[in-house]
Amino acid sequence: MRCKSCSTDLTDEQSELVRPLLAKAKPGGRPQSVDLREVLDGVL
Repeated sequence: MRCKSCSTDLTDEQSELVRPLLAKAKPGGRPQSVDLREVLDGVL
């Protein structure tokens, strides 16, 4: 679920550029429960 957007949030195009750089869930581990795009938007 996306929160209210801010001016610093990544655009869809920017998100696609950084997606390969974000950590992937490890095999055999718990499924990823957070959207890393939202985490990065929060940091920005």
